[in-house]
Amino acid sequence: MTLRFPHNSAPQASSGLKGVVSGVGRCWLCMMTVHERGINLTARTQSNDWADDEFGEADFGDARLTQRLAVLARKISQDTSEFNLTHLPATEGLGLGTGGNRHGFMIHSQLAVSPEGLPLGVLGMKTWVRAAEESGKRTKRKKLPIADKESVKWRAGHERLVALEAHCKDTHIVGISDREGDIYDVFMAQRIEGVDSLVRAAWNRRVEHEEQYLWQTVLGTPVPGETDLLVPASANTRKPARTARLALRCTKVRLRACICG
Repeated sequence: MTLRFPHNSAPQASSGLKGVVSGVGRCWLCMMTVHERGINLTARTQSNDWADDEFGEADFGDARLTQRLAVLARKISQDTSEFNLTHLPATEGLGLGTGGNRHGFMIHSQLAVSPEGLPLGVLGMKTWVRAAEESGKRTKRKKLPIADKESVKWRAGHERLVALEAHCKDTHIVGISDREGDIYDVFMAQRIEGVDSLVRAAWNRRVEHEEQYLWQTVLGTPVPGETDLLVPASANTRKPARTARLALRCTKVRLRACICG
């Protein structure tokens, strides 16, 4: 997989951290069929239309095949990882992590995949170091605006999807986040057609419904179906593998304004 960066945009090294690159990459979001069939193409770099830029000179021999490239949905997952480099004590420019890690760095990335799970490329990546002097200031950080928090990474990720949609007009983009991405400021960000979000709920938010809160509202809806999920064995808890039955529920809700700041 080739990672390319936008025109006139070069990757930048994180401050104080040698050898780690951060920046926004261009992933081949509409190229699943191209990779599957091994088709070679020459991309033009001066076009204002991304789809035309990537496929303008490609000859697939079938108009329906060319059309198919642009209409498939793309899932873009984003998450944060931590590098623990305590085994490299001489490395400079590192900072705090979690669980006693005091010599590492953080990285937040967005990976684009096809509906079938085929990796298409890295859409965005950012690295940073937690300064030692910030340790123990969690309560203070809660009072800061999102622009001054690490959690701004989630909003930046959503904004990247919005910008991407302009180049993939016929592609349905779905951003996927875990519980850490359940942030009110992200929900208040610009919403456009063609870009949806799938976020694992972390907060029982207030909603405009007679049940008043999100989880109670969802639990009060009918169950249209169920599915089985294999839960692997856990070495930490010594629990054996098991099959869990999941009930599926869905409903539309409107979030009420956040009063937590």
